[in-house]
Formats: sequence, structure tokens, C-alpha cells
Amino acid sequence: MPDIIVAGTGIHPGQLPPPHAAAVQRADILVAGAGLLDHFSHHPAEKWEIRAPLDTLIRQIDQASHTRQVVVLASGNPLFHGIGTPLVSALGIHRLQILANTSVVSEACARTGLPVDRTPVISLHHTGPSGFLYLLTTTDAAILLTSPRHDPAWIGGQMRDAGMHRFRCCVMEQLGHTAEQIRWMTVAEMADTQAASPNIIALVADTETPVPWQPISMGMPPNAFFHENSLITKPEVRVTALARLHLSAGQTLWDLGAGSGSISIEAAPFIKKGQIFAVEKNAHRIENIRRNIKKFGAFNVMPVHATLPEGLAELPDPDRIFIGGGGKQLPDILLSAINRLPAGGVLVITTVRMESLFAAKHLLHHHGIPFELVQLQVSAARPLCGDLHFHAQNPVWILSAVLPSSHTRGSL
Repeated sequence: MPDIIVAGTGIHPGQLPPPHAAAVQRADILVAGAGLLDHFSHHPAEKWEIRAPLDTLIRQIDQASHTRQVVVLASGNPLFHGIGTPLVSALGIHRLQILANTSVVSEACARTGLPVDRTPVISLHHTGPSGFLYLLTTTDAAILLTSPRHDPAWIGGQMRDAGMHRFRCCVMEQLGHTAEQIRWMTVAEMADTQAASPNIIALVADTETPVPWQPISMGMPPNAFFHENSLITKPEVRVTALARLHLSAGQTLWDLGAGSGSISIEAAPFIKKGQIFAVEKNAHRIENIRRNIKKFGAFNVMPVHATLPEGLAELPDPDRIFIGGGGKQLPDILLSAINRLPAGGVLVITTVRMESLFAAKHLLHHHGIPFELVQLQVSAARPLCGDLHFHAQNPVWILSAVLPSSHTRGSL
């Protein structure tokens, strides 16, 4: 059986190393993006364009490789945000011969002097449009891999609106081509620029400019947040709920009945490249959530002004769900939410109302979903006659459940 050859073209597809050029020469089928296929238009091989869905394309490559030599071309390095990674995952490295090459990131770092080993790379192909903003709050330099939808002007507009003016932007267009162009500019200038494709962006912060957002920590005091009256999850409850959600990078979290968004804000560092949807029906509280997002740089949090459970229909499926209260609508909200969670998904509910507790407990028990239930009672010290006394807060019930392996989305 012929090997499937996956060859990186670097940034100079017309100057391939000898092993890469030899592989292309003996190809019966060339597989590549439209731009690369145009470069090899003279080649007699049959040509397949890389396009979604990749699963279908990979099956076709697998079948054809039994009788014909398939060569897959990738710009840059095929295992760096390239087609090589899904091919290895689907077919195994034993079926593939990988011919590496210089990545566009290495070339971008060479043009800007950024260290390749210490500069984060953020792909707008794989990171949500809000996730990249949050990642920029954690670094003083980055390389951004753009996409047709998320080009330099769009990225500049998002950064400008988020107040990220401490960055200088280097827009590099058509690296390695005769029309190569490298331009340094401000965030505001990038928001108004037109850039030829393909392009890549380097960002370098002025470290003398103060960071415009405040650091996030668990259990921040209520006065750290913009909130309405006392409608905010108390710090001790917040910390316990976050611990029981078992958050990790790349997940999708629903924060239902988000109020001020305090749970969402403190979850942001754990989710990182993922996304958090803070759903709230009250318009004034939605505005507070927006203000808190900007205050803390929690740009992977997306406020959603909607009524529950109707507003859940448009959201992407979650991995984790937090419900704060829920009121009389809790059974309907809970049923809709559980139907969207996968097996292993985590649900956490906090409530001070016995009726809500009994409704949640009954629904989970009825559907055979095991749960844990704790009551959190906090007493805070207050001054009294030159000394201190402890003032008891309302007890809060925290119900948490990990959906069993037998559960499937939409099965309830």
C-alpha cells in the first residue's frame, strides 16, 4: 500500500526541498487548498481541494491511497495548525509520511524578532472570536493566524472595542511572495486597514502602558463587581460552585440567571480558549455583565439577553452548566439544560429556596441522574461593642451532578 505523503510547502511553494519536490512529482492525486492547487496547476495529477467536511475528504484519501499515490500539500508545516494533525488522528502515523517544512510562524518571528519558543500562537481558525481577546489579556506578545472571516481589520476592530491599545500590530501579507509587505501600525489603524491574503499578525505590547483590566481571582468581594442591590452570588458560594463545575480549558459553560456575571467572570481563567454564555433576562443586569467583562478583561464571556428556557435554543451545546436560582421556571430550565449536556457533563445549581431545591432534586431523581447536595452556611464577623460577633448569612444549597455515561443529548 503506498504511503500517504503529507508535505509542507513552507512559504515558498515554488522552492520545495528535494524530498518534497520528488514526492510531488510522483503524485497521482494532489490534495491541497485552492491557493496551493493553483500553484501546481501544470501538474498532471488529479487534484482535490481541501474543504469541509474534513471527515469526508479523509475517507476519500484513505480509499484512494490503496491503489494510487496521494500527496497532501500544506502551506507551512503540516503539523502546525495544518491538515497533518487531523490526518494523523484519523489514519495513524503509520499510514503517513510527513515531510516537514518551515512554518509561517517561524517566518513571522524572523521578520519581527519575536522568540519562536516563547511567543504564544493564537489561531482564529480554532479559537472562538471572543476567546482570542481573553488570551491577549494574558500575554505581552502573540502571533495571530488570521482567517478569511477574521481578517486584520476585524481583529483590529475587536481589539479597539476591548481597549487593547497597548499593542503594536505588525501585519505581514503574502510572506515569501514577490508582493510581500510588512507594516507596523496601531490597533486603531489595523481596524481600518485592508490586507492582502494570506496574512499573519504579530502583536507586541508596550509594557510601560498600564494594563486596562483588573486581575481575576476566585472569591472576589461583591464590591469588585458592578451589580444590582445584593443580587450577586456570595464569594464563598461562588468558590464552592466553581470547584464543583470542574472547569478546564476549551469547554463551553452556560451561566443561567447570570445576574452580575460574577460566576462567569471568575470562570474565565479556567475556560481560556473556550466560551462562557452569561444568560440574563434583565436588561440592566446585562449591562452590568458587559461592564464587568470589560473591567476584568474576561472577553471569553458573552452576555446573552434572553428569557429562560426559550433563550437556550440558539446557544451552542454546553459542557458545564451553572444555574443560579431559577425561580418557578427551574424545572423547565433544568430539563432543557440537561437535554443539551453530554455524558460526563456537569450541572451545578445554587438556591436559597426550598421549593427550588425540591423541584431540582425530584427532577434529577426521576430521570435517574445521581447528584450531590451540600448546604453552605457562612457567618461573617462584624464589629460589636469594640469586639466582633458573627452574623449568619442565609444558608445556600448547592446541588451538583455529573451526567452518567448512559446519558445522551436530547434523551430526556
